[in-house]
Amino acid sequence: MIAYAFQQGLSPESIVQSFPLLTLEQVYGAIAILREIGFRAGEAEAFRNLAQLHQILGELAVANQYCQQALSLATELGIPLAAECEALQLNIENEKLKMEETQA
Repeated sequence: MIAYAFQQGLSPESIVQSFPLLTLEQVYGAIAILREIGFRAGEAEAFRNLAQLHQILGELAVANQYCQQALSLATELGIPLAAECEALQLNIENEKLKMEETQA
């Protein structure tokens, strides 16, 4: 509820008025957490995007490193991006194996 209200542009004071069981301190605390998680979720997405880019460029070792970072952060945050990163990591590993087979 707090996240939705804050994203809709309501001030912390307005949120407290809308939800009288909450204190202003609780609302400010929740907003601080939302900001932290939001930034970190964006960081995880950036790592995932870098992994995809390096995969396309054929730089699979670098792609795997970025994918590991994205997966670790997404798992820590408990966001759905973790499943996407697991799938991407598997894809990178399979592509790496195929490249090794063709070079052998």
